[in-house]
Amino acid sequence: MPEKSLVERIREFAEACPCPVGDPVRYADELITAMERINSDQQYKNAAEIHRALADEKRLRILAYLRIREMCVCELTVAVDANQSNVSHHLAILERADLIARRKDGKFVYYKARPAGLDQV
Repeated sequence: MPEKSLVERIREFAEACPCPVGDPVRYADELITAMERINSDQQYKNAAEIHRALADEKRLRILAYLRIREMCVCELTVAVDANQSNVSHHLAILERADLIARRKDGKFVYYKARPAGLDQV
């Protein structure tokens, strides 16, 4: 027996729901519309990426420093007491989450916080 589609499962739920839903067909349609919008909305994927990036104490401290001023990796290694590889790893995660921006100046790369990045949460 083939698995039921999401739409079919929602319609069955709406028909059998013990909650006072009013018109079950309209209720099912509203649920389907909401679920399609929410499940396909990139905003939630971006917010989850930001939350994962912020779920580490060292990254939070790096972000705090970068909110104060632009810094290069070598400055951040001293500030957060970590080696260059570790700081670079954390910076890459923050950059993927669009929380920081970088600019290259010769052989140095400088990072700064992107305040707009937190607006996505």
